[in-house]
Amino acid sequence: MILEDENKMLNDKLKGCYKSMEIHKNLSVGEISNREKEKAKLKVKLKTYPTKMKLDDFNKRLQMVEDNLNSFTISFDETMDNIKKDQITIEKRLLKITCDIFTATGMAFDCLELYNKGCFTGVYSIYPWGASKRSLRVLCDMETAGGGWTYVYLFDGMLMGYEG
Repeated sequence: MILEDENKMLNDKLKGCYKSMEIHKNLSVGEISNREKEKAKLKVKLKTYPTKMKLDDFNKRLQMVEDNLNSFTISFDETMDNIKKDQITIEKRLLKITCDIFTATGMAFDCLELYNKGCFTGVYSIYPWGASKRSLRVLCDMETAGGGWTYVYLFDGMLMGYEG
Protein backbone atom coordinates (compact mmCIF):
# COMPACT_ATOMS: atom_id res chain seq x y z
CA MET A 1 0.00 0.00 0.00
CA ILE A 2 2.88 2.37 0.80
CA LEU A 3 4.46 1.73 -2.61
CA GLU A 4 1.15 2.37 -4.36
CA ASP A 5 0.72 5.67 -2.45
CA GLU A 6 4.25 6.76 -3.37
CA ASN A 7 3.62 5.64 -6.97
CA LYS A 8 0.45 7.77 -7.10
CA MET A 9 2.27 10.73 -5.53
CA LEU A 10 5.10 10.48 -8.06
CA ASN A 11 2.65 10.17 -10.96
CA ASP A 12 0.89 13.33 -9.74
CA LYS A 13 4.23 15.13 -9.42
CA LEU A 14 5.20 14.03 -12.96
CA LYS A 15 1.90 15.38 -14.29
CA GLY A 16 2.70 18.64 -12.49
CA CYS A 17 6.08 18.79 -14.24
CA TYR A 18 4.42 18.32 -17.64
CA LYS A 19 1.87 21.02 -16.80
CA SER A 20 4.62 23.37 -15.58
CA MET A 21 6.60 22.78 -18.79
CA GLU A 22 3.52 23.63 -20.88
CA ILE A 23 2.79 26.78 -18.84
CA HIS A 24 6.39 28.00 -19.14
CA LYS A 25 6.37 27.23 -22.84
CA ASN A 26 3.16 29.22 -23.37
CA LEU A 27 4.39 32.09 -21.19
CA SER A 28 7.69 32.26 -23.00
CA VAL A 29 6.05 32.30 -26.43
CA GLY A 30 3.73 35.10 -25.29
CA GLU A 31 6.54 37.02 -23.56
CA ILE A 32 8.84 36.73 -26.58
CA SER A 33 5.99 37.83 -28.85
CA ASN A 34 5.31 40.87 -26.63
CA ARG A 35 8.99 41.82 -26.56
CA GLU A 36 9.25 41.44 -30.33
CA LYS A 37 6.18 43.69 -30.74
CA GLU A 38 7.74 46.29 -28.45
CA LYS A 39 10.95 46.13 -30.46
CA ALA A 40 9.00 46.60 -33.70
CA LYS A 41 7.14 49.62 -32.25
CA LEU A 42 10.42 51.22 -31.25
CA LYS A 43 11.80 50.70 -34.74
CA VAL A 44 8.72 52.42 -36.18
CA LYS A 45 9.20 55.32 -33.75
CA LEU A 46 12.78 55.63 -34.97
CA LYS A 47 11.50 56.92 -38.28
CA THR A 48 9.50 59.67 -36.55
CA TYR A 49 12.36 61.02 -34.37
CA PRO A 50 14.39 63.48 -36.42
CA THR A 51 16.95 64.56 -33.85
CA LYS A 52 20.18 62.79 -32.89
CA MET A 53 19.32 63.01 -29.18
CA LYS A 54 16.04 61.19 -29.66
CA LEU A 55 17.79 58.59 -31.81
CA ASP A 56 20.27 57.92 -28.99
CA ASP A 57 17.38 57.58 -26.54
CA PHE A 58 15.67 55.16 -28.89
CA ASN A 59 18.83 53.05 -29.26
CA LYS A 60 19.19 52.83 -25.46
CA ARG A 61 15.58 51.71 -25.08
CA LEU A 62 15.97 49.23 -27.90
CA GLN A 63 19.09 47.78 -26.25
CA MET A 64 17.17 47.46 -22.96
CA VAL A 65 14.42 45.51 -24.71
CA GLU A 66 16.96 43.20 -26.35
CA ASP A 67 18.78 42.66 -23.03
CA ASN A 68 15.49 41.85 -21.28
CA LEU A 69 14.56 39.43 -24.04
CA ASN A 70 17.95 37.68 -23.78
CA SER A 71 17.67 37.51 -19.99
CA PHE A 72 14.19 36.03 -20.20
CA THR A 73 15.33 33.43 -22.75
CA ILE A 74 18.21 32.32 -20.52
CA SER A 75 15.92 32.11 -17.49
CA PHE A 76 13.37 30.11 -19.46
CA ASP A 77 16.04 27.66 -20.68
CA GLU A 78 17.29 27.12 -17.12
CA THR A 79 13.75 26.52 -15.87
CA MET A 80 13.08 23.98 -18.62
CA ASP A 81 16.36 22.17 -17.83
CA ASN A 82 15.39 21.92 -14.16
CA ILE A 83 11.93 20.61 -15.03
CA LYS A 84 13.46 17.98 -17.34
CA LYS A 85 15.87 16.88 -14.56
CA ASP A 86 12.93 16.56 -12.14
CA GLN A 87 11.02 14.57 -14.74
CA ILE A 88 13.93 12.12 -15.21
CA THR A 89 14.30 11.69 -11.43
CA ILE A 90 10.58 11.02 -11.03
CA GLU A 91 10.54 8.56 -13.93
CA LYS A 92 13.45 6.63 -12.37
CA ARG A 93 11.69 6.51 -8.98
CA LEU A 94 8.48 5.31 -10.65
CA LEU A 95 10.42 2.57 -12.43
CA LYS A 96 12.00 1.48 -9.12
CA ILE A 97 8.57 1.36 -7.46
CA THR A 98 7.20 -0.61 -10.42
CA CYS A 99 10.05 -3.12 -10.05
CA ASP A 100 9.46 -3.36 -6.29
CA ILE A 101 5.73 -3.95 -6.82
CA PHE A 102 6.50 -6.52 -9.52
CA THR A 103 8.75 -8.48 -7.16
CA ALA A 104 6.54 -8.01 -4.08
CA THR A 105 3.56 -9.54 -5.85
CA GLY A 106 5.52 -12.67 -6.77
CA MET A 107 5.56 -11.95 -10.47
CA ALA A 108 9.33 -12.02 -11.08
CA PHE A 109 10.64 -15.43 -12.10
CA ASP A 110 14.27 -14.31 -12.51
CA CYS A 111 16.49 -11.26 -13.07
CA LEU A 112 16.19 -11.47 -16.85
CA GLU A 113 12.47 -10.90 -16.48
CA LEU A 114 13.16 -7.86 -14.28
CA TYR A 115 15.75 -6.64 -16.79
CA ASN A 116 13.13 -6.84 -19.55
CA LYS A 117 10.82 -4.69 -17.35
CA GLY A 118 13.53 -1.99 -17.23
CA CYS A 119 14.68 -2.57 -13.63
CA PHE A 120 18.12 -1.44 -12.43
CA THR A 121 20.92 -3.44 -10.80
CA GLY A 122 19.94 -4.26 -7.21
CA VAL A 123 18.70 -6.84 -4.73
CA TYR A 124 15.29 -8.27 -5.56
CA SER A 125 13.00 -11.07 -4.47
CA ILE A 126 12.37 -13.53 -7.27
CA TYR A 127 10.04 -16.51 -7.38
CA PRO A 128 11.79 -19.24 -9.41
CA TRP A 129 9.36 -21.89 -8.09
CA GLY A 130 6.22 -19.88 -8.84
CA ALA A 131 4.37 -16.98 -7.21
CA SER A 132 2.69 -19.16 -4.60
CA LYS A 133 6.04 -20.59 -3.46
CA ARG A 134 8.80 -19.10 -1.32
CA SER A 135 10.83 -16.18 -2.69
CA LEU A 136 14.60 -16.02 -3.07
CA ARG A 137 16.58 -12.79 -2.43
CA VAL A 138 19.15 -12.34 -5.18
CA LEU A 139 21.42 -9.71 -6.68
CA CYS A 140 20.33 -8.79 -10.19
CA ASP A 141 23.11 -7.43 -12.41
CA MET A 142 21.53 -5.45 -15.24
CA GLU A 143 24.79 -4.17 -16.75
CA THR A 144 27.32 -7.02 -17.21
CA ALA A 145 27.32 -8.80 -20.57
CA GLY A 146 23.94 -7.50 -21.68
CA GLY A 147 22.25 -7.59 -18.26
CA GLY A 148 19.70 -9.89 -16.65
CA TRP A 149 22.21 -11.85 -14.54
CA THR A 150 21.04 -13.46 -11.31
CA TYR A 151 23.57 -13.91 -8.49
CA VAL A 152 22.79 -16.25 -5.62
CA TYR A 153 24.95 -16.55 -2.50
CA LEU A 154 25.43 -20.18 -1.53
CA PHE A 155 25.74 -21.31 2.09
CA ASP A 156 29.43 -22.13 1.72
CA GLY A 157 30.14 -18.47 0.88
CA MET A 158 30.56 -18.95 -2.86
CA LEU A 159 28.82 -16.71 -5.36
CA MET A 160 26.98 -18.39 -8.19
CA GLY A 161 25.64 -16.51 -11.19
CA TYR A 162 23.47 -17.43 -14.12
CA GLU A 163 21.77 -15.51 -16.86
CA GLY A 164 18.03 -15.61 -16.88
